Formats: sequence, C-alpha cells, structure tokens
Amino acid sequence: MRFTQAQVRQLVGIGEETFRAWRKALAPLHGRVGHAPNFSAGDVVALVAVEWMVRSLGVKIGHLEKVAPSLFAACEKITPISAHGSYVVILREEAKVITYRDLISRLDEGGIVIPASRLLNRINAAMVEPAENAQGYLPFPLTAA
Repeated sequence: MRFTQAQVRQLVGIGEETFRAWRKALAPLHGRVGHAPNFSAGDVVALVAVEWMVRSLGVKIGHLEKVAPSLFAACEKITPISAHGSYVVILREEAKVITYRDLISRLDEGGIVIPASRLLNRINAAMVEPAENAQGYLPFPLTAA
C-alpha cells in the first residue's frame, strides 16, 4: 500500500511546514515531492518514530540525519504480525528492529527503544479517527411512517 504526502502527514500528525523541513533533513525523504502516492507503510512507521522522538524526547531532527537511512530500512521490515515483541532501537550510528531477547543483550550500548507495536497502534488509531463531517446521532427516536 502506498500513501500520498497528505495522508502521511495526517497519519503522523504533522503539518506541511514540518514535513517540508523533515524532507530536507532526512535523506530517505529526499526527492519525494508531488501528490503521487510514493510513501510505503514502512516510511509511515519510520516517520511516526521520528515524530515521537522529536515531540516526546526533544530530539532535534538534525540529530537523526545519520540514522535515518537505517531507520527507514528497518521500519520497512515491520509487519502487524512481527511488531508484537519487536523494538525499534536507535543507536548512535544506526537503527535496527530487534526482538526482546536481542534487546536484553544490547542494553549496554544505550540508545532509544520504541516498541514497534506502539508505532503501529498509533497509525491504526489515526486511520480510524472519526471524520469531522460524520453524521451525528438523531436526537429523536425512530417511528414508523
């Protein structure tokens, strides 16, 4: 499944200017312009991870330049089935998707750890948000005509 830039921004929860700045800073997004659906599900997962690090941890987008290629490549491998028990680990020079067992053995390296299932849950929640123009409930009971 491919996503347009507008769909990606909606799922990630960022504005057009933020996305424009990220596209300049993150190499995997270079050259992705226009209205064609040219973003993969893995790109969306990676951008949700980036947004979480920026918003929750205060990570500057420029600090993610080095790890962006490996982060996007790693997130391409995440599926709804593999997400359970998998973690996105951002180290100083690279990002990986690893299992809990591997996570325990890598704790001495330090880094940012995000459960993959948390990223997918966030995307799923954004996909099923009620539309702004959804019809509300009628304030009176139905009657036979």
